[in-house]
Amino acid sequence: METFRDAVGRLAEEEFVGRERELAAFKERLRQNPGSGGILNVYGTGGIGKTELLTRFRAEAEQAGSLFKRVDLRETMGQTTLFLQTLTSLLGINREGAQAALDIRQLAEELNAAAAGGGKLVLALDQYEAAGSVDQWLREEFFPLLRADTILVIAGRHPLGGAWMLSSVWRKWILPLPLDGFTRDEVKCYLKRRGIVDEPKVDRLWLATAGHPLSLALLAEEEALKDVEGPYEWDVRSSFEELLQSWLQEVPGDTLRALVYAASVPRYFDLDLLQAMLGAPFTGEAFDGLLKLSFIRPAGRGWEMHELARSLISRSLRERQPDTYSDYRSRAAEVLSARIRAKAAGGNEAAKEVHELIGLTGNPIMRAHFRFNRNSKNYWEAAKPETVEEAKQYLERRRADCRPSRISCSDTETGCLFQYELTATQSLYRLEGWEPETLLALEEDALRLLRNPEGDVVGVAAMLSIRPDTAEYLLRNPVSGPYFRARPEELKGAIGHGKATARFVFAIDVFDPEQIELRSDTVNLMMEHIQAGTLLIASPPALPFYLDSHRSLGFTLVPDLPETHRFGGYTEAAVFRLDTRGRKWGAYLEQIADYRVSADSGGTADTPDAPDAGQPDRARFGFTPREWEVADALATGASNKEIAARLYISEAAVKKHINAMLQKTGFRNRTQIVMAVLKSASSG
Repeated sequence: METFRDAVGRLAEEEFVGRERELAAFKERLRQNPGSGGILNVYGTGGIGKTELLTRFRAEAEQAGSLFKRVDLRETMGQTTLFLQTLTSLLGINREGAQAALDIRQLAEELNAAAAGGGKLVLALDQYEAAGSVDQWLREEFFPLLRADTILVIAGRHPLGGAWMLSSVWRKWILPLPLDGFTRDEVKCYLKRRGIVDEPKVDRLWLATAGHPLSLALLAEEEALKDVEGPYEWDVRSSFEELLQSWLQEVPGDTLRALVYAASVPRYFDLDLLQAMLGAPFTGEAFDGLLKLSFIRPAGRGWEMHELARSLISRSLRERQPDTYSDYRSRAAEVLSARIRAKAAGGNEAAKEVHELIGLTGNPIMRAHFRFNRNSKNYWEAAKPETVEEAKQYLERRRADCRPSRISCSDTETGCLFQYELTATQSLYRLEGWEPETLLALEEDALRLLRNPEGDVVGVAAMLSIRPDTAEYLLRNPVSGPYFRARPEELKGAIGHGKATARFVFAIDVFDPEQIELRSDTVNLMMEHIQAGTLLIASPPALPFYLDSHRSLGFTLVPDLPETHRFGGYTEAAVFRLDTRGRKWGAYLEQIADYRVSADSGGTADTPDAPDAGQPDRARFGFTPREWEVADALATGASNKEIAARLYISEAAVKKHINAMLQKTGFRNRTQIVMAVLKSASSG
């Protein structure tokens, strides 16, 4: 007969998704020879799925014939006596007299004996942040009495630190297992088991929850997306309110709470940035308290808040204290712009600060693309003659394994969700018109390989410098030729621009564009060249994903070319241009992030004397941000239905926006709107 515990375990296992790395680490410990144990330190913010993972560990341990015992340290209230009593009860031992349960050595022997018979002892301590003084007692007195092959699973909101890491002995035994949100594929798998298979709904749930397991479960249970136009209309007000409060319960005192709210505005923060945003200094102790919160974690640019926590907390601040939110955002932008000016004046790379500024102040499409842009463990390297074969093998794998892609991103501030689809054939378009060996023969740095931490090639970039020795190739190449034949002066102007660089971008391709980290790698590479002061010309397929991606980075569309390449013989190419050489760098920052770089800043960050011919001038139309989104979608040839699906609004709302734009401009039809959009992007 199935018990209630059996039923709960079965249901938990049916809903369990992901966590392959953690499960593999645990199974490896179970398989190791007797005498090999260790400590698995599972940690992550509230609701990230630690307890669910321990439940799965239990099933794996029991299947392997091991003894699994789990203690919730909240129940022990930081007292060794209660810990021993709890563990005695779990072992099913009945003793007479209160002191009988307090013999630590006897209990350890009984625990070791219970695990005898071929299996291992697995002792899981959940909610370890509630350990209190039991922590030292466990480490110094109790754990040393257990079998050498005991597997300790220590789960909590924070990684083990302090005395654990100061001891070289304990440190060698600890394997950190930080838990993060589910990937889109894991979210899709989880929702499928819940009966939710509609792709737009899957994307909206994934983006709204940032893959946070508890939030995902809450929204899937409530089916909160029914009859809701925008993906963020309900989050703070309903299902997420309790989760938000559970996070804020970790934050005692007004000073620390003020720091938390300020830290939720930028994507990354440090001490100096928060002090500038708050307008007053605060103690290092308060900042240390902020860094100890479970939803704060270190990042390459300082520290960051868990994406869902940041979304909820910043939205709460924006709704309840809009003036304070606006002040924080403005001050953060000022600090970032000052850092960019200082680095540019000193000739130093400032791409990270530019990333932050775009994520903070850019338009909705920009913020959506940069929302999950993150530090990546992957790395770009220049291809060499001895590694060009790997590039060719990558292209072969891409062509052999081509498949449709569904790419989604969202802007939490406006609630806009952007979705793109590429067919299997379209996903290969950017591999047309160039060959690795040919480009590498023309220029050493024309080809780059993207490698993951294991050294596998997961992406390539083909970007050829515009120089006298490459001009002939660029003129006759099927992808680049149409532009340079129509604009031969561009070849001459780029070649004669002194030390500044100019490149034609044939492709920046990754194996799976649905993976956020790989998309971040492509953005990071583009920003590297943009920030360095480069003329970039690209001719991607005229598909919504590529059009919006280039526009979001500040590229402007080049219209009215007499000829264009057709990818696959069918899809017309678009041509984009972005020039950040010399004084145009300041204009670029002003365009994308809506702030002005002062003319006395020095270096390459000066504002130009006159607007660059490639910068759009849209203010004269008087369109709202949403109307511009509709207008940009119209320019890609999208129908009202397609625009509604892309922006997640109704077709009636699309018609309403188009009518409003016609009234503001006096245009007669949507075609005239499209022509005005293209003209504004090209003429300024």
